[in-house]
Amino acid sequence: MYLIIENIQEQFELYFNHEKNIELIKKWAIRYIGYGEDLCFLSDEKYIVKWLEIFKNISDEIKDTDMRKLYNEFLEDLKKINIEYDKNVDELTKKYKEENLEIYNYKGVTLGDNIKKIYPLMKNYHTEYSEHGIEEEYSLITKIENSYIFTDIYSRKVVKIEIYDESYSLGEFKIGSEITTELCDKYELLDLDDVDTGEICYFPQKNYMHAVIYVNPEDDVSKITKIAFSINGENPSKNNVKDILKAKKIEDIYYSLYNFGKIEIDIKNKEIIGRLEGNTFIFDLFNGNLIDIKFKE
Repeated sequence: MYLIIENIQEQFELYFNHEKNIELIKKWAIRYIGYGEDLCFLSDEKYIVKWLEIFKNISDEIKDTDMRKLYNEFLEDLKKINIEYDKNVDELTKKYKEENLEIYNYKGVTLGDNIKKIYPLMKNYHTEYSEHGIEEEYSLITKIENSYIFTDIYSRKVVKIEIYDESYSLGEFKIGSEITTELCDKYELLDLDDVDTGEICYFPQKNYMHAVIYVNPEDDVSKITKIAFSINGENPSKNNVKDILKAKKIEDIYYSLYNFGKIEIDIKNKEIIGRLEGNTFIFDLFNGNLIDIKFKE
């Protein structure tokens, strides 16, 4: 049974709207306290426990003015929660940015590798081009056995690796092994449901912060079915040049190519082909430099 701080605030609002009296609020608090160890908190545990106890012991004769005072005290706690949340987010963001990506390696491919390094794999393994390969971005997807390497066209870097290989392990996380309570506690795993696949996703908040551990919820035992790790791809909000014909690199007109044009990949000739406003731009696959422009007739 999950409980969040907003559930506490809801009780105050129900009281002030005359939809719930003190007796019902006390019963509500006592019921949740009764769950004991089965009661789970996504966050803010100490504050939730505090207010459950306050509600449990609140006087049946409490006046509205005193209830308002309690609510103001709750709002002060809410401010503290928001401050702590912002601080935690800043710390997690810093750890995320500073994390060593070399630990995210599969078959010699490391998260963040440039396209030139993995080009031999693209030729040896099946590679296809997808306009919406990852997070609505253009990606080259290389299938190595039953796992996938995603390479972002704009940055020309490996932005995601998705692994189903049962011989693979990321530290203590191994494909086919069980997600235990010990692992959840040790790595502070945050679990969320993937609405697209129906899988349960575990996000480590300690170590392996670029990783997501997947579990099939239909299995009797929560075994790892997939491990993925990723970095944020880039998607510019505008072109670098006003005149598209003055582009020197794909970055200069990527915004327009992505939103209004067409991008194709010629792996054999190591080229990115962009079509925009009747013009055809040919860029180097490795460095993004302009090779040629075929003007519209």
